[in-house]
Amino acid sequence: MEAVSARHPGLHTLSENRRQSDESERVALAELRHGEVSAAVEFYATAGRIRTGADRHSAMEAAVDAYLGDLAVGRDAVLLAWRRDHVAEMNALARQKLQDTGALSRVEMTAPGGARYALDDRVVFTVPNHDAGVVTSQTATVFLTDDQGGEPALILELEGGRRVRLEGEAIDAAHLAHAYAMTAHRSQGATVDTAHVLADGGGRELGYVAMSRAREETHVYVVADDLDQAKEDLVRDWSSSRRVRWAIDTGWPDQAIEQGEVALSHIYPGLRRAAARAEVEALAAVVPSAVAPEDFEQAEARIKELGWAQEALAKGEGRWADPELEQAAEEARQAQQGVYVANQRVQRAHPGLGRAWARHQAELADQRLSEATEVLGAAAKPHRAAIEAELAAAEAAMGQLQEQGAARVAFDRAHPGVARRLSSLDYDAGRSIRAVRREAPETALGAVETVGSPSMAEVKAEFFELRPGSARYLEEVREAAVRQATPRPDPVLEPPAPRIAGPRLEL
Repeated sequence: MEAVSARHPGLHTLSENRRQSDESERVALAELRHGEVSAAVEFYATAGRIRTGADRHSAMEAAVDAYLGDLAVGRDAVLLAWRRDHVAEMNALARQKLQDTGALSRVEMTAPGGARYALDDRVVFTVPNHDAGVVTSQTATVFLTDDQGGEPALILELEGGRRVRLEGEAIDAAHLAHAYAMTAHRSQGATVDTAHVLADGGGRELGYVAMSRAREETHVYVVADDLDQAKEDLVRDWSSSRRVRWAIDTGWPDQAIEQGEVALSHIYPGLRRAAARAEVEALAAVVPSAVAPEDFEQAEARIKELGWAQEALAKGEGRWADPELEQAAEEARQAQQGVYVANQRVQRAHPGLGRAWARHQAELADQRLSEATEVLGAAAKPHRAAIEAELAAAEAAMGQLQEQGAARVAFDRAHPGVARRLSSLDYDAGRSIRAVRREAPETALGAVETVGSPSMAEVKAEFFELRPGSARYLEEVREAAVRQATPRPDPVLEPPAPRIAGPRLEL
């Protein structure tokens, strides 16, 4: 653009910043753009926009927490970094926190390449897909996951409510990614309420892009011991120009992808599977976990192994043995052999002076054995303590497995219907379910207001206001699971009235 403007000075230029609502932040961005980096950094420090972390993980966690906090109060926020591996790490951290709070379902589908997606996940297209009508860096929400067909598929809801179904290579790691955090390159052109930027390099141009996305506030997170060091690091990074390292998104999908609105035959079966999986997840929070036989076998084998290690340690053998311990064990064995030889000599010695001398030698041998045993004990003491600690941990783990197994047995006896329900849900969650509303036309869910009976509004209320994985959904499913798990008392049958034998009275 600079080269074009230099050759054609009559071109129109953008000279006024209208994005930032704070005039002082506009000034700081102008200073950053024109190379007055120290003044810009001083503004951010004075305004409390620079936050420090002792290490990279703490800086990332602070940025993710602030980002999620903004989302929770309805702000349009973005989480930015320069390096792709840092973006991936913050995406994983944000998803874990959302799942821990129940805001994101733990029921996930694995896409080609290993990425995992759940209902309501935010995703971004990393390359354009013309068949689906999407461009690079466009974001979407996972409306439904479907891993029961030939290839894993995602039904994505785009801005404006349009839904597309993508499968196979179109949803692998080269075409799709989570969108909680993204690279500053990918955020170009975006406008949000607040931005949270991890300072991990990139130079002045990229720093300007990242710091100019937000209307209200932009916070930068720096790995530094204190604010002064953070300011120095930012000035050093933002004072260098790294235009040659800017990325250009390229690449086109190699094969045609099914596009357009999603048929009801794809929507309803997936909803039933998702609901079944979410109910399995909710029941798992109530039902004690079963213990696999191999877990008991591994725990028993570990305890036996540590017992053998204790016996080997007394001989100076095993993986805990070191040269000092082996030497002490050898000296103890020699001393033990010396005691045996000395006692034999006492028995064979002639009475009188010869036997007295043999007994004296036996006493010296006993003393040497006692000293060697003490040396061996001292050399083995730290190793013995380590073995005993591991043995105590192994025995505690075995005790926990036994308690867990007993709890599951007791629960199954008290609530026999839960196991049958789980088996039924596992079947529903895994099988391919045919469309439940055959009379419904093959139109996209939401493209028409009503579809036969019930109305579309009722369908949405049934399936999406309580979206599987949401906190409200899980709460209601858990309550239903507890009600079902509560044993019902057997009805008390009153015995029939006794018949009285005797002559019939005729009136």
